[in-house]
Amino acid sequence: MSQPIPTKIAVVTSMNGAKSVADAMSEIRGEYGDVIDLKLYYIDDIGKGLEDVAYLIDADIVWLDIRNDVPAVKLIKETLSGSDNVVLGFSMGNIFGVGPVWLEREQSPTQQRIISLIRGRMEEDTGWDDKNFDISKMQGMMKVASVAGKIPLKFFKEIGRRITMMEYWQFGGKENTKNLLLYLAKEYGRHNLKPKPPQEYPEPGIYHPFTREIFSTLKDYLKRYERTKKETVGMLLVGGSNLEDSAVGASEIMKRLEGEVNFISIYSQNFKYPEAIQDFFFDGNGKPIVDMVVSFLLFRMNGGPMGGDPKLTLDTLQSLDVPVLNASPMYLGEIQNWRGSERGLSPIEVITQITLPELDGCIEPILPCGYEESGFDQNIGTEVKAMAPIPDRLDRIAGRMEGWLRLKRKKNAEKKVAIILYNYPPDESGIGAAGYLNTMESIKKLLEALKEEGYTTDKLSEDINELFTSQGILNSGTWLSKGVTAKNSISVGNDDYLKWFKALPEHAREEVVGRWNDPPGDVLTYEERFIIPGIRLGNIFIGLQPSHGGDYKDIKDSLKKYHDKTIPPHHQYLAFYKWIQEEFKADAIIHLGTHGTLEFTKGKETGMSEECFPDILIGDIPHLYVYMASNPSEATIAKRRSYATIINHLSPSFTDSGLYDELAELEDLIHEYNEARSQDPNRAKIVQDQILEKAKEANIEEEIDDIYDELFDIKRSIIPKGLHTFGETYDCDSFIDFITFVLRYDRGEIKSLHRLLASSKGIDYDEMMREPGKMAGDKSYAELAGEIEEIAKEIVSIALNGGVKEAIDHLKVPKAYKSRSIDDLKKTLTFGLEVASNLKRSDEMGSLLRGLSGKYITPNIGGDPLRSPEVLPTGSNTYQFDPRLVPSDAAYTRGAKIAEDTLDHYKNLHNAYPQSVGVVLWGFETMNTKGETVGQILRYIGVKPVRKNPWDVRLKLIPLKELGRPRIDVVVNICGIFRDTFPNVVKLLDDAFNLVSSQDESLEENLVRRHTQEIFDQIKGEVDGVELAQKLSNARIFGPSPTEYGTSLRNLIKSRSWDSEGDLARSYISDMQYIYTADLHGYKSGETFEEMLSHVELTSQIRDNHDYEVIDLDHYYEFSGGLSKAVESVSGIKPEMFITDTTKEIVKTEEIDKAIQRAVRTRLLNPKWVEGMLNDGYNGAQHIQERVENILGLAATTNKVDNWIWGEIEDRYILDEEVRKKLEEVNPWALNNMMDTLFEANERGYWEASEEELEKLREICLEVEGWIEERS
Repeated sequence: MSQPIPTKIAVVTSMNGAKSVADAMSEIRGEYGDVIDLKLYYIDDIGKGLEDVAYLIDADIVWLDIRNDVPAVKLIKETLSGSDNVVLGFSMGNIFGVGPVWLEREQSPTQQRIISLIRGRMEEDTGWDDKNFDISKMQGMMKVASVAGKIPLKFFKEIGRRITMMEYWQFGGKENTKNLLLYLAKEYGRHNLKPKPPQEYPEPGIYHPFTREIFSTLKDYLKRYERTKKETVGMLLVGGSNLEDSAVGASEIMKRLEGEVNFISIYSQNFKYPEAIQDFFFDGNGKPIVDMVVSFLLFRMNGGPMGGDPKLTLDTLQSLDVPVLNASPMYLGEIQNWRGSERGLSPIEVITQITLPELDGCIEPILPCGYEESGFDQNIGTEVKAMAPIPDRLDRIAGRMEGWLRLKRKKNAEKKVAIILYNYPPDESGIGAAGYLNTMESIKKLLEALKEEGYTTDKLSEDINELFTSQGILNSGTWLSKGVTAKNSISVGNDDYLKWFKALPEHAREEVVGRWNDPPGDVLTYEERFIIPGIRLGNIFIGLQPSHGGDYKDIKDSLKKYHDKTIPPHHQYLAFYKWIQEEFKADAIIHLGTHGTLEFTKGKETGMSEECFPDILIGDIPHLYVYMASNPSEATIAKRRSYATIINHLSPSFTDSGLYDELAELEDLIHEYNEARSQDPNRAKIVQDQILEKAKEANIEEEIDDIYDELFDIKRSIIPKGLHTFGETYDCDSFIDFITFVLRYDRGEIKSLHRLLASSKGIDYDEMMREPGKMAGDKSYAELAGEIEEIAKEIVSIALNGGVKEAIDHLKVPKAYKSRSIDDLKKTLTFGLEVASNLKRSDEMGSLLRGLSGKYITPNIGGDPLRSPEVLPTGSNTYQFDPRLVPSDAAYTRGAKIAEDTLDHYKNLHNAYPQSVGVVLWGFETMNTKGETVGQILRYIGVKPVRKNPWDVRLKLIPLKELGRPRIDVVVNICGIFRDTFPNVVKLLDDAFNLVSSQDESLEENLVRRHTQEIFDQIKGEVDGVELAQKLSNARIFGPSPTEYGTSLRNLIKSRSWDSEGDLARSYISDMQYIYTADLHGYKSGETFEEMLSHVELTSQIRDNHDYEVIDLDHYYEFSGGLSKAVESVSGIKPEMFITDTTKEIVKTEEIDKAIQRAVRTRLLNPKWVEGMLNDGYNGAQHIQERVENILGLAATTNKVDNWIWGEIEDRYILDEEVRKKLEEVNPWALNNMMDTLFEANERGYWEASEEELEKLREICLEVEGWIEERS
């Protein structure tokens, strides 16, 4: 009797399935012989010529474990078209048919419903859908249907097979894999085999990584493994087919901490970890029994890839109240590839292993293991890739676990805490520089709080800045010698440092020595000792973060290299952090304020290795980072690269800009003019002349209506009022202002309070905002808007004190209006009270103290608190907006309008559309707006995103007829933070550009296609192959190299190390010539970049945040200015430069000079703003100095800073004796730097100062320098 022909099975899987298939096949061949002929292919190899196409076509069964790898599915479908294979697809708990295997083509509605339940409603070109596979539901439906006779026997049998296969697959493991293969051979290969039924596991359960025992109750587990009195660590493992792989890291951690802690490892096949945690990490009385959780999961804890109820997760983790460390292995990556990659993790890994766990509050993403080839296996016909430990990463995880447990265990009086302040510029003016934080007052508050909590600390005898500057405890002091610094600072001998240095990985040592020579070097060293600029107050160390790039003797050199990520830290930088680790032996590090340089030091983008400097510098010490809530982008980098737990803080209080000096006089004159026009035309003419004369004095060259519009815009602008002190909240008036400002804006169903109040008076609110000069009776819309603002504040005040009903009762509106819209008012005011409640719950200091006690810090989204009040309460662990949802529907709609507004504005100026728009795309803006700039870019090229679920975003081409204009080309300039935090959006945009350039449309109507063809023709003979030429010509996204986050342009401005504007343009082009596409990551191509820039006729950037105007951040001149200067350098023509402000009720696009003027008037020259900054003393003066410097940067890159601005700065800060004396008192070094900037502006031709102005400036400069020398 002849033997049955072996069943041919082709398995296409990710790496996690290979080992169980290989082990299963080994046992099958040992027990049954050659009943199965199997070949395994890895998903990543499909389409690369590594698969055996003939075998795939000839296979009886093709088993796909696709993990949402849509390209692989498409390729296999194409390969198998016309064949009659049985094709089984498994994907995240779903089973689906792919090819011609799928039963009859015509099914009854009941059959279709059952199929949809099995398939999870998957379409041929999508990945997993949002419906979890539900066997029990489907089985019940089948039972009913079979009784009713609605299912043919053949169909019923096939569905039964699918259920059985799904059970094998869901439960996973070698035994289930083995029996699934036998089952396939029996059912489809006609072999007489008797596979065992699926081996089920309790759900959820406890799993012991060493013994592989499974327990269904905590009681049973503790009988077998009794807890000692030491701390207990809970570990979260992935259930199902990933269980054994996720246990690899867990078992290695257990080895490293054996005898030191107890372990309880739990899993859930259905990603219902909140319930599992409640079952296994609490005792019978609801008391937590674990002191820490280490998660080996990917995705979120509740619901897996699609997510479930996040509130259940947060409530559970808050009750548990322990840190949750993220030790997610590389479930999709190989160790070898990761080690050699500057990028670290792939885009999908960043989202699944880092971004989504961050939403649950997981911290410190460190990779414990990944896949590694373990040799060829003839049973599967290829190399086996198995999960393998990464020893040094596991050591780091274990070390950091011990650090957190130590914080929980130690008494406060014994804990040592290092508080690190940023020092930029690295001189006397820049101690504790931080975004909108009064660092000096915050230090005082923090030390007081620590003292109250029992920490051992001394009282400060004077302000920190006074203490440091008077003793020369600085990085690059200008006014005191290094000898003074060395005398008053802590120091480390070179011999001690060498012990620490030699313990570093060899490659890291080579990089440091290669750049900085052998230790000790000459950066902040004195007599062979390293200076550690800082002071000890008992068990508290307060230190200045070292200058990243600097030489003490040359502050210009230091500034030039400060943010250069290609440069490894110098020896003194390493000595500073190693002293904290090894000699001071800190139990925790606090970085105070946004932001320092540690997280931007050299290393991978994500997934640090032992050779990455952020990992080396932070070591095993728990890291708490006090950060602005409104800056989630850079906070995200700190979380991922330096293992920071963010404690976010409020923005400063806000107020309206109001009007002052000539601006207030102008408004009065315009009111007089409006009154005279109807009563006394002769007087109106006189007043009109007075208005124009006064406007000229105020440097406003406009018609009267335009002047009024500008005054209205200035007056209603929301500005910060000084700085924030950590741990404080707003005073009563500021609290009312904040809620009133929040309620200015429509938010879906929540209508603007101001809109509702305007409506009650019969006023069209949008018209009032667009045309403030229009008269409504005897008053202008601007006057009525002012009245509405005051009513809104009054109503908010009443609501805060007496509730919504009292506020509405107080509001006198027409009865008809009340009966029609009272519900809208209730909704709006109720929302305002919810925001107020969250604001009151802000507990920044409490959260920091909780972090120092090893507790869970509740996560929350970051962003502008006025625009996105859901960021409240502060004191949270900031996370970024989910990148899968970019752009949101609202962001795309707003972005599309911005695109059309900019094009209309350009067309009004030039009577034509621009060929190409240069767009600045930041992670900062994208997180805050949820993707307005992304929407803007897509609209330019005529593409609309269609989101089926978070993992599935399609691109729909807008027909040219519907678009109503040509498709405008775009050159996208991204920052490094966008690259690292939105890799999926880079691909989305790249796909959009490729889609548009491939359309069969005329070159006049499709400028993307035109430029693509032109560039392709130019470079096809100059690059390596047609395929590369096509990729380069399609590329539209450019950014800094993979080792950088920005450009060196800022450093050139700050260090004054440039001779001409051409230097700035060349610097920008050199730094931003790196291409980012779906296939190219940081591909250097200056020629392509310059060719793209040559077509740009308009540059555009969005201003999205109430904290920051265009003069408040150096990044505006770095990117908008740098891009414009680069375009001018390449094409010889200055492009139009537009800024679109989306912080107001009406989105406004205007030329950059208008944006600069308004920012200067509302902030830098505004007595309200100046007073707020001066009231915040030393740090307030820093902020003033920064803005003056930023204006120089804007002048150099845009040539759009008017001459009058410099004169007004001199008048406001230098010639106003009261202001100057205050600056001299609080921070004379900042004042001196401001005057240096004014001199530089004059020398470079941006300020045409009179000799009288310069002479006054020289006199005062000498006076201030004398004052500084006297203090020194």
